[in-house]
Amino acid sequence: MNEISLGFNVLAIFVYVVMVRTRSAFQWILFGVCLMDILHQWMHRSMVILWQNEHILPLIHHAWYLTYAMTDLVFVLLMLWLCRSHGLRLGSVSLFILSSYGLLAITQVARWGDRVLLQTNAISELYKLLIPTLSIGITIAALLYVMKLSILVRYSSDSED
Repeated sequence: MNEISLGFNVLAIFVYVVMVRTRSAFQWILFGVCLMDILHQWMHRSMVILWQNEHILPLIHHAWYLTYAMTDLVFVLLMLWLCRSHGLRLGSVSLFILSSYGLLAITQVARWGDRVLLQTNAISELYKLLIPTLSIGITIAALLYVMKLSILVRYSSDSED
């Protein structure tokens, strides 16, 4: 699923750059989302390989959830700093994406507490539902927003001819 999401996010940023041609918070955030997709795919593959080593299995249990949470939180903070330092206004789609990453981080920490600290499986179903739903929602929001902007740019350029 992550590869498909990455593909659609790369398509969205490509169309945005070609059609809209404006530097914005959304452009930087969408570029960051693509980098996060790549980073998370690498982390997943690395941890699956490490999962085979019984000696570090307790460490991997902690690292699995906390590393995702940390990268999501750092991404949100970095994007907020970048936008603020360059005077870029956060629109509703940008805020939705950053809020979704914040919720992803909170979900990862909650799951870590559930699995590792409390040693229960109480929020398993919520975790299985939230992570893919938020990830898919981010991609769909980006695609729909880019389509909307592309149509607006296309029609505004047609009216100028």
